[in-house]
Amino acid sequence: MTAEDAAALDDPTRRLVVSDITVATVREALTKGFRDFRAAPLIGASVGLFFAAGGWIIFYMVEFAGLIFLAYPTAAGFALIGPFTATVLYEASLRLAAGQPVRFGATFADALKKGRERLGWLPMITLFGFIIWLDVAAALYAIFFGVKSPEIPQLFIDILTTPTGLLFLVVGNAIGAFFAVMLFSISVMSYPLLMDRGIDPVTAIMTSVKAVKTNPVPLIGYGFFVAVTLAASTLTGFLALLVVMPLLGHTTWHLYKATVHVEEIG
Repeated sequence: MTAEDAAALDDPTRRLVVSDITVATVREALTKGFRDFRAAPLIGASVGLFFAAGGWIIFYMVEFAGLIFLAYPTAAGFALIGPFTATVLYEASLRLAAGQPVRFGATFADALKKGRERLGWLPMITLFGFIIWLDVAAALYAIFFGVKSPEIPQLFIDILTTPTGLLFLVVGNAIGAFFAVMLFSISVMSYPLLMDRGIDPVTAIMTSVKAVKTNPVPLIGYGFFVAVTLAASTLTGFLALLVVMPLLGHTTWHLYKATVHVEEIG
């Protein structure tokens, strides 16, 4: 079954349609994502390495700045910019589905070209959301603990063994979940949709939000899976991202293809 009030394309004879999906659809997308990763491992590992390097750089920056209390929200919020980083994975999956060769240089070049031409201001929205999340996290820490920045062991003790710390953890994660759901809703389908079809970012965002509203259980569940998987990857020093990031990127592409379709009108 499909949603009838789908967003219209520029072509008046066609429209975007959001399909109803299930948890089984997500599992199938994961299987296809793993298949694409195996078919183009060098591209996937390169994207994962880029993502991991970004995590290392951000972590050392907050440590150097004496803002170690921002390490956790930074790592959690870093996942919010994942869809932008994964655009080359969408291009690789598109090529694999079309039976085209997935050469390293050509795939990256085409992904960058499409990104410049089609993404518009969507990456700025994602980055802005990430920055706002960090500002909110810093403000919350200051409200609960003041401006002090203890060493990591003491920080864990303060957060996990005191009433103030536990309340901070609950409130911080609740607000973080709100930010995550909002940004996930506008980006989960919009990035692959823009890479796949030359439409405007507003239509892409509206379609993405429509997809999440139509399929809250499978898509929010997938978003939770993404957040937990990426958070767990930080415990490996971000090394697990070499596998996790490409798997999630390819999976998101196949989830988009299963959810958003073009329908002829008339």
